Amino acid sequence: MDLLFRVLVGVFVCVAPTVLFLGLWNGLQRMQDGELVERVARHQGATVEDLVPGTRSGRTHDLDSRERRILERAVADGTSPSEPTPDDERSG
Repeated sequence: MDLLFRVLVGVFVCVAPTVLFLGLWNGLQRMQDGELVERVARHQGATVEDLVPGTRSGRTHDLDSRERRILERAVADGTSPSEPTPDDERSG
């Protein structure tokens, strides 16, 4: 009985972190970018296509890290994400 308990605890300790990580990953994928871009668009009174360069209606667009930083900074500052900041011009 003691051996069975130890094996079950060992299996739990090995499997639980993996299951929790996969749940976190799935949750983060569901929350990714879509809501952020739409919220910025509503705040600026524009469409998503106006805010994200290179997008067209009916076509999906995955944001790269630079575009994501610009949009996140725009939400935080309350500015238009189409206006480049000095940090973005230096890194570009």
